[in-house]
Amino acid sequence: ELKNITFQLDKNREIINTAYNALQNYGIIIIENILSEKERKKIIDVFNNFNQNKNVVNLSSNQKSIDVKVELFDTTIDEFKELNMFNKEITKRIFGRNVSAQGQFLIHESINIPEAIFPGDNNLHMDRYLPNIKTIYFPYDINFDQSPFMYAPKSHKINHEYKKFYFNNDECIFDERNEKSKHLIKNKKKILVKKNSLVIACTNGFHGRSPFERHGKRFTLFMTYPNFDLFDLFNYFNLNKVKN
Repeated sequence: ELKNITFQLDKNREIINTAYNALQNYGIIIIENILSEKERKKIIDVFNNFNQNKNVVNLSSNQKSIDVKVELFDTTIDEFKELNMFNKEITKRIFGRNVSAQGQFLIHESINIPEAIFPGDNNLHMDRYLPNIKTIYFPYDINFDQSPFMYAPKSHKINHEYKKFYFNNDECIFDERNEKSKHLIKNKKKILVKKNSLVIACTNGFHGRSPFERHGKRFTLFMTYPNFDLFDLFNYFNLNKVKN
């Protein structure tokens, strides 16, 4: 059973130790009310100006579900002081050093329902075998039918079942289409969030965007860590190891 994975910042506006313990256990946590309203609105302004931003890319249907229009603005997050501060705190705690974040502003707009499944997008999948994290900022509420993030708690643990799935995967299909994944994803959850929330997820575990169940738009700011390297694994494996 998935216990509490939702946390508030402490009085110093820092992420509490209990949250990191939950991340180690479940592979995912939610930090609510993380940014000031001023910085939240600054992020929303980026989305509101997509039509005037010449660097916004329309992702073609061969990259995402054909039933969803996806627009992407790929940039640094240097101009967002608070978000940068939290990313430094998170990477220092998880990787053992500050690792800069790359930002991906994404707007998903539902076109057709039901939505076709596109592996690696709107189904449960793994990014890679090696430990990996993403942080995802949600400026608005996301409810059950608005394409919330999905996660299979504890599927990030590199245990016997995890290794068996990877190393005996003759079809090289590393998502929920593979019947051998059923033991790893049996407790999958839709992660509903309130506005101004940050999700931290170990994405070597099973995760994905759930399909839209009603028409609407989904606004997310994904942060990835391209400067993460093999040396960081020595510290990061603590999130993925199995306790005796």
